[in-house]
Amino acid sequence: TPPGDRLRVVIEPRVSTRHADRGRQEPRIARSLAGLLAEVPGNALVLVSSFAKLERLLALLPAGRHVTLRQHPNDSEAERARSLDQLRGRDDVALFAIAGGALAEGVDTAGLGLNAVAVVGPCLPSLDARTQLLVEHLDEHAGDGFDMAVALPGMTRVIQSVGRLLRRDEDRGVVVLYGGRFLRSPYRDWLPEAWLDGGLAEDLVDDPAEAARAFFDGS
Repeated sequence: TPPGDRLRVVIEPRVSTRHADRGRQEPRIARSLAGLLAEVPGNALVLVSSFAKLERLLALLPAGRHVTLRQHPNDSEAERARSLDQLRGRDDVALFAIAGGALAEGVDTAGLGLNAVAVVGPCLPSLDARTQLLVEHLDEHAGDGFDMAVALPGMTRVIQSVGRLLRRDEDRGVVVLYGGRFLRSPYRDWLPEAWLDGGLAEDLVDDPAEAARAFFDGS
């Protein structure tokens, strides 16, 4: 099956994932996630940038048919393995994890029944002292410190996270990128050509639940 028939990428720009907007926007994101999950016939992976955001979204998530599992800050390798084992043989699990973390990278997700990956925001690294110094250094030499030291690593996490979905030829599913920043530079500039399929980032805008319903109804 051609990759274009196996993958539907959606951008939901009507919500903000900026930290300053969390009180007003995170309830909307949680409702949208619930609507998306209601249309996903298998398991789902929901990736966020921090454990604090993970906990807030889970607290706001309306009940649905999916059982929610979560990554914890100090999970051991055995605990992570147990979380993945719970996805095997089931079709009703939504795993909430950290983009760039142990459950989003370096894990073989083949056979986990994933039909959806939702990424909440561009998953930027924290602007700690080391990163700030790197931003300043790159600004002095090339003038693109934030883009290279913060935005690019965040988008790399997003792309790697989405790569968890199609691991076998028969795999298919929906990807949802939450946040208006995905339509703005520099983030939109790093959307893979395979996702755009010759179009523009704006062509990916859709309602997550409606897009998932249409995608899986057509399977």
